[in-house]
Amino acid sequence: ARRVEKAERRQDGVVDRVVALLAEAGVNNPPARARMILAYVLGVLVRRTMHPQTFEELRPEIASLAQLDSTAS
Repeated sequence: ARRVEKAERRQDGVVDRVVALLAEAGVNNPPARARMILAYVLGVLVRRTMHPQTFEELRPEIASLAQLDSTAS
């Protein structure tokens, strides 16, 4: 039970940071988008074991989830 609580706190901290970044960027509904991005990242970590991808390959997918222009630097 203690491990689960620790993992939940860590996950909440990551989501909170992503929410702040998305809000700063003017993204609609930052909390929902942050949770979607976290779920996506966890999926990418699993997928990478069979199909490694660079950040540049992932950037358009992440930008799409956040509703950001992926061509902006």
